[in-house]
Amino acid sequence: MKGLFVGMLAGLLCAVGVAQAEVVAPDALIKTTVQDVLGIVKQDKDIQAGNQKKILALVDAKVLPHFDFTRMTQLAVGKHWRTASAA
Repeated sequence: MKGLFVGMLAGLLCAVGVAQAEVVAPDALIKTTVQDVLGIVKQDKDIQAGNQKKILALVDAKVLPHFDFTRMTQLAVGKHWRTASAA
């Protein structure tokens, strides 16, 4: 029974280690994101033609996940963040 528990715990710890996000240097993240976006834009004629839905979908999928809007707003608002309401 103890061996089973230790085995399960070890497996869980390994899974958690794999699930952690890889830490990427900011400049490398920007470079790979820009390369991904430019590659898609070069291949997609609809985006080149100005298809707003496809452009927004591309931005939503490739760019926005890299922004922490809550943290950016906290930094912009500064000391008044603590007293700000959702409204």
